[in-house]
Amino acid sequence: NLHKWCFCPRGCALLHCAPKHTWLHPLVTSWHLGGSLDLQFFDLGTRDLIPLVCARNALQFYKALGGMEKIVGYTSELAEKAKQLFEKELGLTHLDIPASMEAPNMKMLKLPPFRDFPSLDENTWTLTEAIFGNTKVFGILSWVEGDFYFRYSVQIYNDMDDFRAATDVLKAFIQKHAA
Repeated sequence: NLHKWCFCPRGCALLHCAPKHTWLHPLVTSWHLGGSLDLQFFDLGTRDLIPLVCARNALQFYKALGGMEKIVGYTSELAEKAKQLFEKELGLTHLDIPASMEAPNMKMLKLPPFRDFPSLDENTWTLTEAIFGNTKVFGILSWVEGDFYFRYSVQIYNDMDDFRAATDVLKAFIQKHAA
């Protein structure tokens, strides 16, 4: 999916299949049924083609950034710095999973218990809205084995100011609502 790593609009992806898979066709066909695979998938009637039109420029941008190695280098370093900030400023702890199973640009930090938000899966969205609803920060909360976790991911457009802003929002909420 090019929207994840090449910053294309959602709905744009690369598909490669071996030539022996001649059975592969799109679910919706237009007048190119029986034509080449790229033509069959390209013009599907009223489908929005903007993501596909953006693909060439997105790939050029991706290469200009230095490709996967540079992007992952930047995002994983920033994710680690953000983790250290959250741990130091908020006392949050990192989800204990093997490093080999963790995405290089994503972390999960355990939140403390909150008085008004029992730690139940069905309270995840209510707590998310309570923390981030009236701010300019948006965060994702996940419920893992009885605890709420703050999940964040880093992209090339992020910098430490983004994580300082999230720290301020979380700190204010924790001070007001921690059990």
